Amino acid sequence: KTSSRSLAAGFVTWLVVSGLTVYSTMNAAVPYSDRFGEAVFLVLIFLAAMLVCCADRLVTYRPRFIALGVMLAAALTLAIMIPLNYLPIYTIIWISFTPSFMRMRWVNVCFVGLMAAWYFIELLAWEETSPLVSVALFGTFHYFALLSSHQARRAEEARARAESLNRELVATQHLLAEASRQGERTRIARDLHDLLGHHLTALTINLQVAERVSEGEAKA
Repeated sequence: KTSSRSLAAGFVTWLVVSGLTVYSTMNAAVPYSDRFGEAVFLVLIFLAAMLVCCADRLVTYRPRFIALGVMLAAALTLAIMIPLNYLPIYTIIWISFTPSFMRMRWVNVCFVGLMAAWYFIELLAWEETSPLVSVALFGTFHYFALLSSHQARRAEEARARAESLNRELVATQHLLAEASRQGERTRIARDLHDLLGHHLTALTINLQVAERVSEGEAKA
C-alpha cells in the first residue's frame, strides 16, 4: 500500500517537474512554445493517474493498473513533444509504482523496455547524437528508485505479516486463558460435586440409621 509520505514525495516531485515543464513552454524563443496546452493536459493526466494508483483503499486493482499505463503513456508522450532532459523524472516516478502491480521479473522487463523507449525518443525525437550515455545515467536512477520501492514494499508486507501473526498470537493466548479458566471451573465444579455427593451419602446413611433407632414422632 502507498504510504502518505510516498504520495507526498511523488506529488512534490511532480509539482516541481511539471512547473518547470509548463513554464518552459511559455518561452516564445523555444520551438515548442506552441505546446503549452498539450503540456498542461499531459501533466494533469499524469497527476490524475498517479492519484488513482495511490488510492489502493478506494479503487480496485484493475482501474489502478490501467492508471499505471496512463501514467507511462502521458510521460512518454510529453517527452516526445517537448525535448527537456529532465523529463525522465516522470518515468522514475512511474517505475517506483510498478512493484505494487507486478512481479519483479516483469518489472525488470518493463525497465528494459522503458530504457529502450527513452533511447529511441532521444535519438529520433530529440535528435541526440549520443543518447546511450544519457539513457545509462538515467537508467541508474530508474533502477535505484525501482529497488527502493521494492524493498519498501517487502518491508511493509513483512510488517503486515508480523502484525497478523501478533494478532493471531494474542487471540490464541486469549483462547488458552479462557480454556484454562474453563478447566479450572470444571475442576472446581467436579470437586464440589464429589464433596457434595459424599456429604449427601453420609447424610442418607445417618438418616437410615436414625430411622431404625428412633421411635414415635422422631421416627416419623
